[in-house]
Order: sequence, then C-alpha cells, then structure tokens
Amino acid sequence: ETCIDFTKSLPCKDKPDGDHHICDFCEHGYFARCQDDEFNFVACPTFEDGTGKCFRLTFDSVTNTCVRETPTCNRKRTEQINWA
Repeated sequence: ETCIDFTKSLPCKDKPDGDHHICDFCEHGYFARCQDDEFNFVACPTFEDGTGKCFRLTFDSVTNTCVRETPTCNRKRTEQINWA
C-alpha cells in the first residue's frame, strides 16, 4: 500500500497514478487521486444512518472504494457531518 503524505510539496511525485489512502487522514473521509504526479483531494460520498445523521464514507485502501467501515481506518462514527 502506498499512502500519500499531503503535507509534502509534491505528494504524488513518484507515486503510481490512481487512488490512494492519505497517511494519517482516513478518518475525514477523503482520499488522494494522483495523475501524472498531480495531487487532488477526493471526498467519499455521504450516507444517512437512518436516524437523520449524515456521515462521510471512508476510503478503503484494499478495495479502493468508499465504505461505511473498513479495517484500514480506525474511524470513529461520532464524526457526524451536518452539511452533506
């Protein structure tokens, strides 16, 4: 697995094109998309949990998909977003 350190000036330099886990940032529901050494933040979609609360999905670096829960990120479900 290749995680992207977005605090570097060129985070995708020498990384393969595609979607990547962002080092120490998975709990926010964003991942990195690298293309030709260019870096872009990509947000996972949101979901409503049936109680009226809205949460952002989490990027799973094994399946390269956004999911509700993943062993690749120890996200706490208390991170509700109200603006989705």
